[in-house]
Amino acid sequence: KGVDVMVDCTDNFPTRFVLNDYAVKSGLPWVSAGVLGGEGQVLTFLPGQPPCLRCIMPSVPSCCGGDDLDGNACGQFGVLGPVVAVISAMQAAEAVKLLCGHREKANPMMVKMDLWNNTIQRIALSKLRPGRPCPCCEQHNYEYLEP
Repeated sequence: KGVDVMVDCTDNFPTRFVLNDYAVKSGLPWVSAGVLGGEGQVLTFLPGQPPCLRCIMPSVPSCCGGDDLDGNACGQFGVLGPVVAVISAMQAAEAVKLLCGHREKANPMMVKMDLWNNTIQRIALSKLRPGRPCPCCEQHNYEYLEP
């Protein structure tokens, strides 16, 4: 209760899947960001506007759930400090837009930046959605909320 937007600052996919299921079930917008090495990405998810995270990835990638990387990729591979600054600033700007009631200004793209190689990609979230039904936002299966 009393939450207007969720800001994901976690460093692992299992927790992101819990946040996604909670956001979809509760009808909350959320802004996800992640950094690894010299790369980072920001995604803004709006309730009732697919895709959600599980539309894009129906389950936690095996490499990120503890099998191969012990769930701590950042600890094993590190992060480039300036990437954290840039990605977190973009994430904060997205959250402020939502908190100020300007959902129409939310970025409909996933922004991926590689500061080490000087590249920026903008990918429409709608293009990341496969043709199968989403287990979360369409089938209302919130399995990551269950103990």
